[in-house]
Amino acid sequence: MWLGSPVLAVYGFCRVHILAKEGSVGRMTDVICIGAQNSLDAIASRLRQELAFLAADGIHLSLETSHSRFFNFLYCQLDYGNTAYSMSERRHLSRQCIANALTDILVDDWQQATLLRVLNRRFHCFAEREKQRIVQLAMAKLVQRDKGPNRLLYQVARKSRIREALSAYLKDQDRINLDGFLHFRLRSYWEELEDILYLSIDQFLSEKEYQEFVQLLQHFVQILEPRHDLVHVVLREPDGFALLDEQGHVLQADVLTNELKAENGYADQDDLLISALLSVAPNKLVLHVGTFRSRPKLVETLQQIFASKVELCRSCDYCLQLLAGEPKEN
Repeated sequence: MWLGSPVLAVYGFCRVHILAKEGSVGRMTDVICIGAQNSLDAIASRLRQELAFLAADGIHLSLETSHSRFFNFLYCQLDYGNTAYSMSERRHLSRQCIANALTDILVDDWQQATLLRVLNRRFHCFAEREKQRIVQLAMAKLVQRDKGPNRLLYQVARKSRIREALSAYLKDQDRINLDGFLHFRLRSYWEELEDILYLSIDQFLSEKEYQEFVQLLQHFVQILEPRHDLVHVVLREPDGFALLDEQGHVLQADVLTNELKAENGYADQDDLLISALLSVAPNKLVLHVGTFRSRPKLVETLQQIFASKVELCRSCDYCLQLLAGEPKEN
């Protein structure tokens, strides 16, 4: 079965039939036609690498390409010369090698394009730039998962499922449309990518909400009248902080945050700190990095909100002790 246009199926069938007939004079040949919308250069290169070792066993590969309006075709002619293998063994071995090569292409080279394809089919509410970001997040998740403690399980399982499906299909077929095969025959792989995309969309929406929040606070900071020329920020473990003026006096923003805690029952520590800083409205903000070692994201957020007002301190006695891993003495 040709998974694609009927016109292309007829074209591919006729071309394969002609090649097989021409190659059958005096030598045994096997011709497989691979069709795809994408360029087939990478596939041709991978096939040459995958089947190169078969030359020692008298099995030689020759490739020919052609193009239609929408598809590219790669004709793989396998010439079975003098070899100890039976015809069925030659056919099985060569087609297994082709399945291996196509598996590597689908997973290693086409994965990003496939993610975008799945996204376009399932979600229509995102702009192109947003789609690119979602796919970028999805690729990062796949890479992270493939580097995790169960990386071999994920990598082997993913490729094994695809290789088995390709091997089963090529066992009885001489023509394959990779785009159709990917969509109709590899549902488990398609669904795996869908799951990754759902997680990536959630992350993207969280990022978008965070950026909108930061932009709102940036605007608020710009219109605030400064109340303090300089404010130092020191985090205190496990969940406290102190704001000090340029003389080292503790500012009463702590009272404000305690009131917020009492009113809300619980408030995120980062939100409390940001609220306190907005209440004291510093003209310049010094973050003592030694106390932020476990909260690098908070430093990034404060730099985004307060922009040029922020200065990072790494060289005062307090920071030097903490950055060196030495506990500060009371």
